[in-house]
Amino acid sequence: MAPAQQLAAPSLHIAQLNCHRSTAITHSLLNDSSLDPVDIVLIQEPFAIFQNPISHHRWRAYGSLGPVPPKFQGLPSTQNPIRHPRVITYVHRQWAPGHIRVIEPSHPDLLCIELTLQDGSKVNITNIYNPPGSGSSFPVLLTTLRDLVDRRWQNIIAGDFNTHHPLWSPTYLRISSHAEALINAMTDCNLSLVTPPGLPTYTSSAGSHSTLDLTMASPGLAEKVLYCKLAGQAHGSDHDLVTTCFQLDDSAPKSPDRFNYNKCNWVSLASWLEHEWTAWTHVAGHPLSPEALDTWAEKWTESLRTGVETFCPIRRPSPYARPWWTPDLSTERSSLQRLRRTWQTSRADMDRDAYQQAKRRYKDRIRNAKRTHMRDSLRDASASNMWRLANAARPRARAEVAPLQTPTGSACTTPEQAEVLATEFFPPAPLAPANAPLPAGSHSPGHFPHRSMPWPDFTGPEVLAQIRRASPLTAPGPDGIPWMVLQKISAHWEGLGTVLASLFNHCVAVGYHPSVWKTATTVVIRKPGKPDYRAPNAYRPISLLNTTAKLLEGLVSRRILHAAEELPLLPPAHYGGRPKRATQDALLAIRQFARSAQRNHLCVAILLADVKGAYNAVLPGPLAHDLTAAGIPAHVIKWATSFMANRTTRLSIGGILSDLIPVPVGLPQGSPVSQLLWLFYSSGLVQISVGRQGQSLSTGWVDDWNLIISAPNMETLQDRLRTAGDAAATWALRHGASFDAGKTQVLYMAGPHLARLPVEIGTVQATVQEQSKILGLTFQSNGRWDLHVNSTVAKATRALQALMHWGKRTWGFSYHALRMIYLGGVVPILDYAIPVFVTGPVTTSSTIGASYQRVQRTAAIFITGAFKSTSTTALDFEASLLPVPLRLQLVQARSLLRLLTSPASHPTSQLVDQAQRVPPIRGLGPINALLRDFPTYSAANLERHIPAAPPWQQPPTIKVAASKDEACGWYQWIATTGNASHHIFTDGSKLDGKVGAGVVVTDSAMRTISSSCHRLDDSKTVFTAEVSAIKEAIATALSLSIPGPLNIWSDSQAAVQAIGSRQATDVRIRRLQDQLRSAPFLVTVHWIPGHADIPGNEEADLMAKAGTLLDHAGEQQPSQHSLFRHTLADTLGQWQALWESKGNRKHRSVNTMSPGMARKLHNNLSRAQSSLLVQLRTQHNGLRPYLLWRRVPGITTPLCETCGVPESVLHILILCPRFNAARSVVKSILGMRHAQSLRHLLNNRQAIPLVLRLAQLRFPAYKVGP
Repeated sequence: MAPAQQLAAPSLHIAQLNCHRSTAITHSLLNDSSLDPVDIVLIQEPFAIFQNPISHHRWRAYGSLGPVPPKFQGLPSTQNPIRHPRVITYVHRQWAPGHIRVIEPSHPDLLCIELTLQDGSKVNITNIYNPPGSGSSFPVLLTTLRDLVDRRWQNIIAGDFNTHHPLWSPTYLRISSHAEALINAMTDCNLSLVTPPGLPTYTSSAGSHSTLDLTMASPGLAEKVLYCKLAGQAHGSDHDLVTTCFQLDDSAPKSPDRFNYNKCNWVSLASWLEHEWTAWTHVAGHPLSPEALDTWAEKWTESLRTGVETFCPIRRPSPYARPWWTPDLSTERSSLQRLRRTWQTSRADMDRDAYQQAKRRYKDRIRNAKRTHMRDSLRDASASNMWRLANAARPRARAEVAPLQTPTGSACTTPEQAEVLATEFFPPAPLAPANAPLPAGSHSPGHFPHRSMPWPDFTGPEVLAQIRRASPLTAPGPDGIPWMVLQKISAHWEGLGTVLASLFNHCVAVGYHPSVWKTATTVVIRKPGKPDYRAPNAYRPISLLNTTAKLLEGLVSRRILHAAEELPLLPPAHYGGRPKRATQDALLAIRQFARSAQRNHLCVAILLADVKGAYNAVLPGPLAHDLTAAGIPAHVIKWATSFMANRTTRLSIGGILSDLIPVPVGLPQGSPVSQLLWLFYSSGLVQISVGRQGQSLSTGWVDDWNLIISAPNMETLQDRLRTAGDAAATWALRHGASFDAGKTQVLYMAGPHLARLPVEIGTVQATVQEQSKILGLTFQSNGRWDLHVNSTVAKATRALQALMHWGKRTWGFSYHALRMIYLGGVVPILDYAIPVFVTGPVTTSSTIGASYQRVQRTAAIFITGAFKSTSTTALDFEASLLPVPLRLQLVQARSLLRLLTSPASHPTSQLVDQAQRVPPIRGLGPINALLRDFPTYSAANLERHIPAAPPWQQPPTIKVAASKDEACGWYQWIATTGNASHHIFTDGSKLDGKVGAGVVVTDSAMRTISSSCHRLDDSKTVFTAEVSAIKEAIATALSLSIPGPLNIWSDSQAAVQAIGSRQATDVRIRRLQDQLRSAPFLVTVHWIPGHADIPGNEEADLMAKAGTLLDHAGEQQPSQHSLFRHTLADTLGQWQALWESKGNRKHRSVNTMSPGMARKLHNNLSRAQSSLLVQLRTQHNGLRPYLLWRRVPGITTPLCETCGVPESVLHILILCPRFNAARSVVKSILGMRHAQSLRHLLNNRQAIPLVLRLAQLRFPAYKVGP
């Protein structure tokens, strides 16, 4: 018989089952032949009474057979002592016993084994059972993973947790009281949930399902999950058998060479490219044919690549170069090598022991160096690298492709996988679509009246603006050139924009997209959260395109998009991919329609459909027809058709490129123009309507289509649904499209007693659902929102764990970094679509208020380092986080302001106007509720935004220097050379709530000619005053008949940049831009730093302040910003009242800060310092009275060891003689009076560092400096 060996297959199969204390179920499971591929079986509740574990010829049993070990005696338990184990682990006998080690001591409810893998690495596999209604096993889990296992290796935890939480049970409406303890354990141990949310692992006697059996893993293993699913075998248990497979093969191909752009000689590269291209174009002539354009594009791509290879060195990182590596480690490594050679030579036991000791010491020092570096990096994180460090806490999703299942077997090699995925991603071209008639009862999707769409030639500045707008280091396409290369070259070659504009103009004029720009690299990545990664549809293609091609496509896209908004050319209800439109707008329209219909006692249903493989299925013929009908110029349509034709790609699977694959039809997903072309292609679908006007509402978001229909009764409603389904099927037939059967649904928002029938859309049936997710918001047929709240809490919890789990109270990100991470990475998840489904004030006792407050409470504990016993009110105060109800109130205010200032062409503008004209008495929609809650906004009559200027239109000339010194130097040069006939200095000011603007006019020698000032409405901002001053400067120049050229100097960088923006939509800025462009002389607006001893600027500042003293106010119309600022002030007042009514008495007694201001105390404090400060301020800290209150073992008295009086913050900082030496330093710096005031010590920023050094003596675990 051959000896047992490690499993050779590069995968690890684990099965888990709760056997319900039945020996029969255990026997059934162990004798199941389908478990042959399984390596490890984890059983919970294996038998009812204490006995030896069941033996089997294929399985080797591991488990504890005794009561609770002493190591765990102090932890909570539902049984004391536990008489028999409730977990047992079986390992397949093909694994040698020497490769399995049980981590001791083992607990009856938890068993951890260490498994040695084929490559010598190890993995810890933990089997756990948690009793119902309790969290007693979670402290055991924490103790095991923190103290017992080797923390070098990754972990897999699986078992029966008997805990409900939206993170894994999104449809279960009740959250277990101990779920937070499990979430905290997952965060502390850096565990990722592997079990797909909602997997029905338990079936009750009533037939309901829930998710109780969970699998978790370290991030590195969680990324290698092939599947986690139900096995489908029945063994008599009320739990289902769950199988999970991990792919262990971690081999990766060699990465291609990368260029070190930081060491590139950009000046030489730009000069060489300019000379090379100019010389070649003199000979080549103009590209007036497709062949010539191919030659030009190939030459440009080749020249660009050659220049980069010539002037940019290859990045060659050393395998030993790590930021945490120190010279001491190099010395230690050399010493280790000498000891190893000595032992190999002598083979003496003494030399071997010396080598082994040195090896252990070397490994420990490497671990310590890495840990120290990471902690220092987190402590010193800046705004530029904070998010990189936060996201590095969990590895990025990798492009690993598992063996793919096919009808004929399994695709394992890269060519086989590429063939399978190519069929999935790029289906063959369908047959020519039929020109089917529209069904009776539906409205023909007409097009808007024809208006001439202008198409002037691209200009150099327009091209350069597009280059500078791009992100510099996005992944490049087949050319290997990122945007940074073009951006750097454009900075040293002024003619680059003109050169590329000429080439692009010829492409559009000829109607041809060069062939070299039609080849892409398609990266294959996993779709997150899929249960089985052996299915081809569990992967997503990401197209990486040639950078110069994306530049041309972006320019075309901006031209078409501007015309589509200005003329307009697209249906108003097409929301996706358009400026000033968001998913929340579409959701508001849907919700407003539904509430209006329900208010009139109508039946309502929503038809949801998703176009399958939308971009990949676009046909050139129907697209050309739709573009022609919309009024797009013929030569642009010809270019778009060429852009789609004869495309090819290579699949990148794990870094390995496949052979060239033809793409018969479709639009590349990574192209800037693809989404816009799809909007025209699907415009007919979005324009479908049934019944009379106002009886249906169609909305589209890229490839998602939603049609909400109302009717007086269910029969009429279902007739209209069938008509809509037929119309959608007709559109699909005409366009060669199909709908995704899994995402095509119908949601009836009517009484449950009424018949609800599915709807046919061609060959696809829209199934009836009780809940459906529309643009990220879960609608329920009963009108409730609890499922959406649960899923949002789960998503926010995952984000909280991913972004904030690094660090403890004594090390990690600083207070301010953690606060920014929470506000930027978690709060947007919680606040999404709040105005849609929250139509009134939120309280902490409501479902949404309580659920969201739990998430914020967890975040506040992370941010402040406070103890978990601290009150929620105090946590919000110390973290400077608005309480959830007040934050949601601000979200609603921002949303209403956005609706009131949206362009008139925006579809929600009509809804807002209608809601203002006829406010309903009952059954308020979301827009009606917003207008009710913020009446001053509606009465303000705000100006609506207008579309941005045409892309080809040049903005006014501005000059913004990179630094203050450069700006002052530029001013001195202008003043010395006198290149302008006049200069005008402008400024805005706000004093005592009054706003004024000032203007000073000087001649070329900087002598003052005239000055003026005016006052604005008190609700205006300083920014508005700065803009008003520049506007007044133009009027003054015209009244003085200044011949020009003219320089305008403003110390508001924001105002100057707004004037130079091509994307400005604010009416005031657009009007000012038009005035500057239409001036009869050249006007340049400069930024100059304020208070830099520049006479004209100082005089303008005085005039602006004088303007605040005038009696007459100018403009009276309030602005969007002033209204929100007033709302914010009211919200802070409510927070102050809440703090005074509910704040902890002891906390308030030592606090002098206003709500929201406590964050200022943490400037320049480390993580440990911030934690200690908050604990001192909240009175929840490690002093003896608190520890006695929390029943900490070993604490029997609240008295100070030195004084014999109860310890307190006052006692430690002011009274205890043990710290007199440190306290004398505090007194010498602050003075006796302030050193004796606890309120001053804990609220003064100068005193806090001194206080923390003193407190360190009592709390040595908080390393707060010398």
